Formats: sequence, structure tokens, C-alpha cells
Amino acid sequence: MKIRFFRTIRSRLTLLYAVVLALIFLVADVVLYQSFKMSLIEAIDGTLLTAAEDTEATMAKIPIEKWKTSIKEVERGFVVNRLYIQVVEIPAGKEENFLMVARSGILAENISQKMIWESLARQFPAQPLYMNVNEESPGTHPMRIILYPVYKVHDKKYLIEVGTSLKKVANTLKNFLNVLMISVPLLLLVSVLGGYFILTKALQPVKAVVQTARKITTEDLSHRIDSKNRKDEIGELITTFNQMISRLEESVMQLKQFSSDASHDLKTPLTIIRGEIEIALRKNRSSKEYIKTLTSIQEEARKLETIIENLLFLSRIDSPAQSLSLKAVPLDEIILNVFEKAEQLANKKGLIFIIGEMAPTLIRGEPILLNRLVMNILDNAIKYTPAGGRVEISLEKAGKNVCLIVRDTGIGIPGESLPHIFDRFYQVDKSRTQRSQGSGLGLSIVKKIADIHGAVVEVKSEVNKGAVFHVIFPLLP
Repeated sequence: MKIRFFRTIRSRLTLLYAVVLALIFLVADVVLYQSFKMSLIEAIDGTLLTAAEDTEATMAKIPIEKWKTSIKEVERGFVVNRLYIQVVEIPAGKEENFLMVARSGILAENISQKMIWESLARQFPAQPLYMNVNEESPGTHPMRIILYPVYKVHDKKYLIEVGTSLKKVANTLKNFLNVLMISVPLLLLVSVLGGYFILTKALQPVKAVVQTARKITTEDLSHRIDSKNRKDEIGELITTFNQMISRLEESVMQLKQFSSDASHDLKTPLTIIRGEIEIALRKNRSSKEYIKTLTSIQEEARKLETIIENLLFLSRIDSPAQSLSLKAVPLDEIILNVFEKAEQLANKKGLIFIIGEMAPTLIRGEPILLNRLVMNILDNAIKYTPAGGRVEISLEKAGKNVCLIVRDTGIGIPGESLPHIFDRFYQVDKSRTQRSQGSGLGLSIVKKIADIHGAVVEVKSEVNKGAVFHVIFPLLP
């Protein structure tokens, strides 16, 4: 069973922060402790070297019998660190038979020369050497000594040994370690509490996102989070969340409108069909009246069939699972084939239907979809252009693009309706009569197919002056 405290990201981040910070403090403490220890040892080594050099200078000036007195004078010159000094003579060729010449008065006995010689591998050092030795005198702490070789004093070979107790160093390091042991946990605790507080403040907007998200339903998408003009990652998260909710709200509204319009457009033909049937069943009718009723029912059935077919088509191309194989297709040939089919509708309505420039063009597309796109635009132009009007279609190249252009002299589209004509089931009531009213899905299909092909659809229109549709396709490289 997991501890409840660590279920939140804030708690897990705090724990991770504490572990990382503890490791950083541990490494820093080790480095700091070792650096401090080395600096203390280096300071002692400097003092030992200075004492050894002073002793060598004194030995060169006075006879051997006065060396002991001179050693005491050198020792008295170092009052901060209490030193001991002893001088050992090494007879030529007899390094193991060392002779004590002079030693400090603070030493109860000589420092163990056997241990020193063992550490030197029984060889006279060629340069000053430092080492630690453990002796009971002058204290129970280790001592730091320097072995300083002297060659030319009275034509003999001597070894000056200067040492001092490391008791003060040990006490200083112990006190320093105690300070670290106390201060570091306190610093870690304060840092972790501070980090937890900062995370709490930083994650408050995220909590606001969660609370707002819980309030949002399909019935109420009006809630938004105030980002307070934040420019950081949290502000970006809030902005993205608000944008997502706005898109969802717009989609839900479109879906509700779509459902409402779809039900209305499906219900109207059914209501008419039912009404015609009920009237026909009230009493016996003549054959002409029955034919008229059946013709009306047939027309409404066609409308239902068209609406359902368009809805099924939109659902297929909207499906993410729908994979389309786009290939190189001649757009001009597709337009010419559609023109032949649409020409019959135009002639039946008494329109002037002409074809303008038709540039040979290859684009990447799907022939069936492109056929439907062109047919829907022409059908829309023919449907809303009165008898005696004019519809023209052309295909013109423009740089790396090619533009399909459909012009008509129909009833046009009001300016306020232009941004909505590609919405599903949207109809401009002022510019359409009940007789010629469509399902409001044709231009939606046009826009969807254009998006699939990476094309852009543009419309220009004025009421009673016609409309111009431009569909701009990228040419095949």
C-alpha cells in the first residue's frame, strides 16, 4: 500500500528534491572537509620547513656543542605551533648507524628512528620529506614531521627532524565536523520546506486547472482560467487549456447546431410525406390526384436520400481510419467530365453554361472526391442562378498553384453569411426559395475535400450580382 502523501506530484518532487539536495550537501561536505584539512596540513608543513631552514642556517654558523642551545632558540621563535627539533648524524656509508647529535628538551626520548628509516627504505633522503608518526610523547595524537637533509655542515651528513603535534589540527577538524553535522541537516530541512512551499505556490494554477476541469460539462463550457498574464510554462499551460476549452465549446455548439439542423432537415420531408399520405387517405381521389401526391412524395424522398447520402459521405471522410490514396491526376480532364454532366442541368433550367480557359494540370488528388467537389460547386451555381443567367467554369495556372474558378450571375450571398456558408446545414434563407432549397451540406463537402487536398477555397459575392468561387490547388512538382 502506497503512502498517501506521495501520491501527489508535489510530494514526489519534494522527495526527489530532498534526495538530490542531500547528495549535493554530502559531496560538498566531503570536499569542504578534505580541503580544510589539506589547508591546515599545508600551513603546518610551511612552518616545519621554515623551522628546518632556520636550524640549518644556525648549524652552519656555530660549533656542534652549541647546537642544542641553538635548537631551543629556534623553537622559541615558533610560539603558535609548539615544535620539537632533533639533529641526527649519518656516518658516511653507514646510514643505519645514526648518531643523535642534539634534540629538543620537550622530548622525553628520541622519536623512533627505526620507524623513520623503515619508511625511508633505509636511504638518506635527497630532498625534504613530510610524514606522520604516532608516538606517545609529546602527546597521544599523531605528529607531523619533516626530514630535512643537510650535506655540507662540518663535512658531515646530517638529518634535521622537525615535528609538531597534530592535536590542534584534530580538535579543529573535529569541531568543524560537528558544525557540519549540525548545520547541514538544518540547512537541508529549511531547503526542503522552502522547496515544498515554492512547489505549492507554483502548482496552485494547476490545481485551478483541475478544479475548472471538474466544473466543465458538455452543457456548460463557459468556464475559463485566469492566467494573470503569466509568461512562464504554467501560463502557457493555462492558455493552451483555455484554447482547448474554446475549441471544445465551439465544436459542441456546432454539433448541437448540426444535430438540430439535421433533425429539422430530415423531419421536414418526412412531415410532408406523412401529410400527403394522410390527405390522400381521407377519401377516394382521382388518378391525377394520386399521381400528384406520389410525385410530391417522390420529390421529398429524393431530398431525404440526398441528405442521408451526404451525411454518410461526410462521416466517411471525417473518420480518422479513412485512408485516402492521393495520386497524380489531371484536374482539367476531371472538370471537363463534370462539365458534360452539369450541362444538362444548366440547359434544362435555361442557363448560359460556358467553359473558359482550361489549362492542362496535374495535381495530387483522389479522382472521385475531386469529381464531387467540382460537381457540388457547379450544382450550387446552377441551383441559385435564375433562368437566363450565366455560369462559367475555368482552370487557370498561377505560379506553383492552379485555380479552379466558377462564376455565376445568380442571387448571390449576403456579406454576413459568407463566413458561414461552409458550415454544415447552414442555409442563407434570404437568397433561397423553398422550392430550390438544398440540404446545406454541399459546400461543407466542398470545404472538406479541399482540405484533404491541401487546397484553399475563397468566395466573393454580392446580393443579386452573383458569386465567384476560387479553389486554389498546389501543382504537382
